[in-house]
Amino acid sequence: MVGRSVKPDVVTYTCLIHGLCRFGRQKEAMSLFEKMLSQNIKPNVTTCSILVDFLSKQRRIKDAFQIVEMMSQTGMKPNVVTYNSLIHGLCVLGQGHASSWRKPRFIHL
Repeated sequence: MVGRSVKPDVVTYTCLIHGLCRFGRQKEAMSLFEKMLSQNIKPNVTTCSILVDFLSKQRRIKDAFQIVEMMSQTGMKPNVVTYNSLIHGLCVLGQGHASSWRKPRFIHL
């Protein structure tokens, strides 16, 4: 793409990040996400939800919440996929019981 003067956009990066996540290539997926941000290409809800889902499944729930916090700070609203991924991650970690879960400040119910 670069050799043909075609610049990758959010869809290109999202597809690549999704593929890397599906094959468990965590470092490469996060590196590509950081490169995307450094090139001033704004991720969309799909991009972020893919990362939240992947991080939650990797038991990296704090990192998943950081992605959601970044979404909130940039005015992006998490969708049902994002929230389901977080809930699943909390349940896997044994933190899914309602009494042990505090609503983060970015969740506006």
